[in-house]
Amino acid sequence: SFDYDRFLRNRERPKPVEIPDHEYYVFIADTPWMAHDYILFDIPSVITKAEYAITINGFLDFIEAKTGKKIIIAAHPKHSSEDNIYNDRPFLCDTEQLIKYSSGVICHYSGATRFAVIHEKPLCFVSLWKMKDDWHFQGMTRAYADEIKAPIYYIDKNDSLSDMIRNGFFCYDSNAYKKFTRKYINPGNCIDRLLWDIVADTLSKDYALD
Repeated sequence: SFDYDRFLRNRERPKPVEIPDHEYYVFIADTPWMAHDYILFDIPSVITKAEYAITINGFLDFIEAKTGKKIIIAAHPKHSSEDNIYNDRPFLCDTEQLIKYSSGVICHYSGATRFAVIHEKPLCFVSLWKMKDDWHFQGMTRAYADEIKAPIYYIDKNDSLSDMIRNGFFCYDSNAYKKFTRKYINPGNCIDRLLWDIVADTLSKDYALD
């Protein structure tokens, strides 16, 4: 995984100044309204930007109130200020470092969950019942949650939020994280080596045999 390369390159990096010293959670931003993936793949959206903004901010307010921890938004590098719908919460693009120093990670689905696994941070997968028939959004969220052996909570259903409180907001299954790492991040035989170093060494050996 190229994300593992980023982790290796950042290991000795000082803590970025924009990351606070207090404990916080990270929410990995998504755009399930008619934007980005929905436009690219011509997928009909079942929620508007305004509707999603109300629901997601209500949920983030709920988490902050229940846990006493603030939430920082991890933006995708391609997100613009127009995608920042999070009521003045910090909206930062340094996802790997944000996750590294966090107490936990909340998301729908994202390749950045690999950083949560690498840094052994607990995960919370959330969806919207309003979007239960959105095969892209729901299918991707289910795929990631299944790999991590974590439940999905529906943030627009009171009974699901009650389950979240009862079960604990986050999930960490060490065996699932180890399996996920072997499948998608690092096979285990190149722990401290960059991908292209491995490729270069392999090619050098092949040419040496010639």
